[in-house]
Amino acid sequence: MSNSDHHCSLLSGGFGIPLQIGLALVGLGLLAVKRAWEVPLRPWMVWVRDISKQVLSTGIGHVCNLFLAFQLGRSGDECISYFINFLADNSLGILFNYLLLRWITKLYETRYSDTLLSPGMYHHPNHGILMVWFIQTMEWIIIVVLVKFTLYLLLLRPLAYPLNEAGEHLFSSFDDSPKELLFIVMVIIPTMINALQFWIQDSFLKHDEPAGDEERSPFLENSS
Repeated sequence: MSNSDHHCSLLSGGFGIPLQIGLALVGLGLLAVKRAWEVPLRPWMVWVRDISKQVLSTGIGHVCNLFLAFQLGRSGDECISYFINFLADNSLGILFNYLLLRWITKLYETRYSDTLLSPGMYHHPNHGILMVWFIQTMEWIIIVVLVKFTLYLLLLRPLAYPLNEAGEHLFSSFDDSPKELLFIVMVIIPTMINALQFWIQDSFLKHDEPAGDEERSPFLENSS
C-alpha cells in the first residue's frame, strides 16, 4: 500500500460502530448459551454482573485499540495497525489479563483475608453488592487498559515497522480496496475472535462455584 490515497482509514466507514454493537450482542448471546451449560447454574443477576464487566471493558478497550492503531498507523496503514493490535490484544493480552487478575486476587486475599477482589463474589460484610461489583469492574478495566498499553510499549511500538510490513504483505490483495479491508479488520476478524475472547474471559471473571445469589466464602463464614 505505497499510495497513501489507498490507505485504509479507521474513521472512513460509518458501518463499523453499529455492526460491532451487533457483534457484541451475538457475543452476549453465546455467553447466555454458555451459562445454560453450567453446573451449577449461575443466577441471572450474578451472570449479569459478571458479563457487564466484559461489556464495559470491551467498549473502553475498543477506544484504546483505535488510539493505539492511530499511533502505529503513523508508519503504515491504520487498518493493518488495528489488526495487529487486535491480534496481540486477543492472544497475549488475554493471557496477561488472566495472570494479572489472578495475582492481584491472590495477593489481596492472602494479605487481607478478604474476598472483595475475588471475581464473581459480590456479597461482602462491609460493602453492598453494587459497590463490590463496581470495585471489581474498575479493577478489571484497569488491568485491561494496563496490559494493552504495556504490550504497545514493550512489543508493538518497537516492532511497528516490521509488523506493519508483514501486515501490508498479508493484505496486499486489498491495496486498491480500503473499504473492504476496513470491513475485514473491523467486522469479519472481530466476529471470529470476540466470541472466543468473551467465552474465555467469562471463565475467569465468574466465581468458580457459585452457590446461588447468596454466595458464601470462608472469610465471610469466619466473620459471622
